[in-house]
Amino acid sequence: MITIGCLFLLVGLAGARVDFYASQIFDEFDFKGQSSASVSIDGPCEVSCAIYASITQESSKKGSNLLIQLPSGFVSVADLASRIDPTTNEKWPLIVNNTAKLTVVNGNANKDAGPLVLYAFDGRHSDLPSGRAFDADGLNLPIDQLPLRLTVMSARPFTIQQAARDQPSKQGMRATLTGFDGMDDSACVDLYYT
Repeated sequence: MITIGCLFLLVGLAGARVDFYASQIFDEFDFKGQSSASVSIDGPCEVSCAIYASITQESSKKGSNLLIQLPSGFVSVADLASRIDPTTNEKWPLIVNNTAKLTVVNGNANKDAGPLVLYAFDGRHSDLPSGRAFDADGLNLPIDQLPLRLTVMSARPFTIQQAARDQPSKQGMRATLTGFDGMDDSACVDLYYT
């Protein structure tokens, strides 16, 4: 069975940071108009983490002014969101090691932010099955190449469609409102299940 975690819907409905077993998810409302000029990512990167981002084309400039402070400098959310495999749209993460607390600095006027999803996955959890993250725009993998677990990210609503197959498939599919670390959690809502 293929399991898909959809991050836009969960974050868009929650409007604030969401903590899962091994990850944290942020959206623009975590950064927009906050009294502090920065937001902290506490915990996931203490040993090692992978951070993924998704923004809209319209929010690219604002994403360029949201800066993840690393021990060796800064990486913008827009830069991180642009790190994708051009063939499959698989996200390439920012790997951060030995950093208990990361700070994301909002350099936008009036502490503004555009649509975004920021997903920090704690790499210490070898008990979790591995997963891969993809951008919803242009997701282009043949069904026989889909991983068993994938997270589809988008800073705006999206629909996933699959072309019809020549042969009927007995493979099931489950879509949840979580990243790949929470797909086995029975408390996570199923969007779709076959």
